[in-house]
Amino acid sequence: MDEPERLLALQRALKLTHQLPPEVGQSWLEDLFESSPAVGLDVLGLIGSMTAAQREQREADQRLDALVLQSRASELWIRILGDPNGRARHALSLMALNWLSEAEYSLEKDPSKSASPLMQYDMYGNLYYRPKSSATANRPNEPQPIASGDLLKNLPTQPWLQSVEPSIQSRFMEVLAKLHLKVREEESAFPYIEQLARTHPNLAHELANEFVRIWTENHDPNTDKNRRSTYMYIYGYNRNAEGIPLTRSKQVRNLKELTQWVQRLRALPIKGVDEKLLARAFTTCHSVAEVYRLEDIENVFGSADTLEPETLAGMIQTMRSNLATVWRQPDVQKKNQTQRKDQELQAEVFRGYQVAGEVLRKGLQRYPEHWAMALAHACILFDENTYRYELSKDTQFSQRRASAFEQFEKAAASYAKQLPSMAQEDESSEVYDFWFYASLGATDLAGLRDYHQPDGRQVERIREAIQQLPQPASERHLARFANSLSTRISALKAELKHRYLKSGLAIAGDHEKALQARKLFDYYQDLVTEIELEARLDGSAQVGHTEPFGLFVDIRHTKEVERESGGFSKYLQNQNNVGYYYNYGRPTVNYRDDFEEAARETLKEHFEVLSVTFHNEKTGSVGDAQPGWRRTPYAYLLLRALGPEVDMLPSLQMDLDFMDTSGYVVLPVASSHLSLQSEENGQPQRPYRDLTLTQTIDERRSDEGVLVLEIKATARGLVPGIEHLVSFQEEAFDRIRMQDEGVLVRQLDGESEDLAALSERQWLLEFKAKPSLPERPDRFVFPKPSIPVKDAIYLTYRDADLETVGPEILLSGGYGGGGSQWPWILAVVGVALMTAWFLYRQPSTPVLDDATVEINLPDDMTPFQAIAYLRQLKSSRFSEDPAQIELVQEIQQIERDHFGPGRVGGGNLRERVIYWMQRLS
Repeated sequence: MDEPERLLALQRALKLTHQLPPEVGQSWLEDLFESSPAVGLDVLGLIGSMTAAQREQREADQRLDALVLQSRASELWIRILGDPNGRARHALSLMALNWLSEAEYSLEKDPSKSASPLMQYDMYGNLYYRPKSSATANRPNEPQPIASGDLLKNLPTQPWLQSVEPSIQSRFMEVLAKLHLKVREEESAFPYIEQLARTHPNLAHELANEFVRIWTENHDPNTDKNRRSTYMYIYGYNRNAEGIPLTRSKQVRNLKELTQWVQRLRALPIKGVDEKLLARAFTTCHSVAEVYRLEDIENVFGSADTLEPETLAGMIQTMRSNLATVWRQPDVQKKNQTQRKDQELQAEVFRGYQVAGEVLRKGLQRYPEHWAMALAHACILFDENTYRYELSKDTQFSQRRASAFEQFEKAAASYAKQLPSMAQEDESSEVYDFWFYASLGATDLAGLRDYHQPDGRQVERIREAIQQLPQPASERHLARFANSLSTRISALKAELKHRYLKSGLAIAGDHEKALQARKLFDYYQDLVTEIELEARLDGSAQVGHTEPFGLFVDIRHTKEVERESGGFSKYLQNQNNVGYYYNYGRPTVNYRDDFEEAARETLKEHFEVLSVTFHNEKTGSVGDAQPGWRRTPYAYLLLRALGPEVDMLPSLQMDLDFMDTSGYVVLPVASSHLSLQSEENGQPQRPYRDLTLTQTIDERRSDEGVLVLEIKATARGLVPGIEHLVSFQEEAFDRIRMQDEGVLVRQLDGESEDLAALSERQWLLEFKAKPSLPERPDRFVFPKPSIPVKDAIYLTYRDADLETVGPEILLSGGYGGGGSQWPWILAVVGVALMTAWFLYRQPSTPVLDDATVEINLPDDMTPFQAIAYLRQLKSSRFSEDPAQIELVQEIQQIERDHFGPGRVGGGNLRERVIYWMQRLS
């Protein structure tokens, strides 16, 4: 067999090895290398050339099979025949270059970030592995990259790499380090970084920085992938398994490992690793619920003041930011299952400020003039002061706040002083950014709340500080500041965007970088100018301080804003309380409750808020006197001034939300102040109409000699006091007590032109007969309306029912001098006469007719009288009379009907008594 045919046969044999089990192919190669090294050398060369020829093969699996074969062959050759030389060395070098070529291609094209397929769970809790994705799936003419994890499984061994020319071995070290870092195996990458540090320190420095980044990502305990428990998916799982608590011991392990890596990194013969990356690694490997410890900082970095000032200040700023946001939030503590109580959480935050203060103190001793340290000092002072004030209001807050702002100004001055010596890429607008955020109320936009009080005086000082920088540095800093206005607005809460842009644009002015922010602010301004919150008094401004008065609140707006916003009736809803509401991309809100809470808080100092009544949520807008404008009726406040000195109704505020380019915005609209007169100098009545007056007499306390009168008035508008309603003409009774229930606003009339409040007011009056009367009064005259009324109704109780009567009523009870006993005395006398008649009647006496019986019975018989008559009849009969049982049942039935728990009353008691008198006669 000639040479070409022999090589072709060997090539076919090698192709067949891919179809055999791996152990069979490996056994054939092993026998061949041991028995025929010369033939084995030919096979080794063929493997290298065949693998190189497949580099343009699109299918990654075929190229991977070739790499697997050459990896087995090279390892077997070196194990059996020792160090290669000559042709063997050349073949092994070719195979190593094949692997290097594929590795460099995968570094660029392979999207995988893990050496193994990622384990995933579907929505039902089933485990599966995510298939490998290919960056060239939609590029049919490009070869598919081999997965980085598969390349690392077949990487050249160290003896194999010795066959490679020393001049290109550094490429292997670089690619191996990058490939391990790509699949987040930073520990495996570090030995190659150490080797490169001896010969290529700049490259090793870049890789060392990337090593720290990957280590930080892998040791972040706050990402869901590190904390998710696989047990959360099982049937009937316990919610405690949803998250694995981040224990202090886990953080200690992270910090101990970081300390060891920092020591190894600092031992490399390269330029120092970026300290900002190390500081970020330190801060990241903590739980978001845990405050840093000074001893941990010193264990990792040594003394804190050994760090560069920018790095040290950055670490302090991170601590401060966490203290101002996540570390003090109970929700974060609950999510991380720390089980801390409120007092423990507060103590932990204050401990954090102490640690930050100690690190800052050491840093200021080392770098007393550095602007970054001065800025960190200002931010710490401001945040801690704000936190103390939120926990407990104290008189030192304003003084401490002013000191913090002075420190911001000093930091800006230090920065301006050091600016000439800075490279342009080292310039920063941080000092002006933090100063600006503090002027809004918090040094972090994420921690800013609507209740934080801004300080508008700082805005002009910030602008002056930027303008005083030398040109062109001043222009560059103003451009950075102006550009950040629009890029950072999405981090703000919706209700703070208007405040943020208004103050920020006062600094940036008309700078071209602030164009987008200006457009957004102009949009907000257009909305504000086309919407008004109008508060108007219901009646005269002379409100006094003893009687309540009403305040209408309406939303005035242009037709265009109403059309584009979809109307304003949604602000009449409490969306979180009932049913399902969709708020068009915004969170649902209890608009009514929010307005009422804000109004009560605003008014509580000088007014008693008796009630806040809202229109129905289906209420639409109505016309307005101003052309192009309409108003949506909103609420009616019932108020009472707390004293005669009150002369002003403060501005009320309401928050309206609208969509914008960054999500949505909440814009406050406020009403104007209203002047009042609260002195009691004969103020006019509040306007009302359609007054209805209902008076009800109640004699159920006649046994106490007390006559009760209930007066109820309803009207459109506020019902006036009783002294304006009626005049008392009754001369036989003295008024001993009057209870005023006050004005109640039941609802608002959305149909009438004046949108009046429908109110009612009720008084309870008690009377007793005058003791000087010669006779007990037998009638009562209702108070006479002293003003025109729509309707006057007079009622009295007849047993449990109400009965309409006239302006004067005959009394059934006795009032004055014990007269209330007379009806009972008369009833007893009547019963005695009846008893005598029954005792002396003859057996043959005919049955009484109706006329005879009715003479002795009152026309209007009460339940007490009916029971008394029937009991007297019962006592006059023999006990063995069969009718006795039925008579007892009749008495019990009357008692149940008129005095029992489910009493229904009713029935003609006089007819029932006549029936029994006739039956037993």
